[in-house]
Amino acid sequence: MSIFGRLLTAHALMIILVSFAGAEETEVAEISTIVLATSDWEPYYAENLTHGGVVADIVRTAFQRMGYKLEVKWLPWARAINAAKVGQYDGVLGAWYTEHRTHLFNYSKPFFKNEIVFFKLKGETIRYTSVLDLKSYRVGVTRNSAPHELLKSELTGSLDIVGTADLNIKKLIAKRIDLFVDENLGIQYMINTRFPEWKGLIEALKPPLQVNDLHIMISKKVDNNQKIVNDFNEGLQKILDDGTFEKIIKENGFNNQEN
Repeated sequence: MSIFGRLLTAHALMIILVSFAGAEETEVAEISTIVLATSDWEPYYAENLTHGGVVADIVRTAFQRMGYKLEVKWLPWARAINAAKVGQYDGVLGAWYTEHRTHLFNYSKPFFKNEIVFFKLKGETIRYTSVLDLKSYRVGVTRNSAPHELLKSELTGSLDIVGTADLNIKKLIAKRIDLFVDENLGIQYMINTRFPEWKGLIEALKPPLQVNDLHIMISKKVDNNQKIVNDFNEGLQKILDDGTFEKIIKENGFNNQEN
């Protein structure tokens, strides 16, 4: 081969190598990391749970199907909400729908169900058919939680506001409050694992105050926030369709949930 021919061949190889390198860089650049803030909420999600818990596992897998990586920042709940709403993080991992938050966040499709109930000491005679029936009681709520937002207008003056759910349990046992409101399974899990000596002392009132769907929320301060939500929804549908969602549910010890 002539020198000219060898030069042409070398030039062609250089173009091919540069093209491959550019393709690799483009592929890497397209893998975005989504950072969601939340607080420990066992058994659904917590920093010490395998894969961060069932909810984090579902969200991570749905995002992975669409080419994203998930990073979770574990913070107190109020701080997680406040940091996400101003765009410090992309959004919140695990939240119930409230009208107020729609001004700050875009919601994903729901993918889990939670039951909000009032808790009382076993043996106490407290009944209700309407929230207004509980106005004479001291009712514990966690600051900036969905139950707080739900009750703050109807039970103004009756609410005892705390920073974390475990304080409500302690206050109820100490009879410093008459009731508190929170998610049913999460509180039962907390009592069984953190306060086993109080197991059987606290019970839920019927009927539930509300049955809520669980979502992720993406801050409207984040660029392409609606696209992120749309991509998550698409990834969620993919893992629902191929059975991955049900597999994650069972691996984490939960019964399958209707979506």
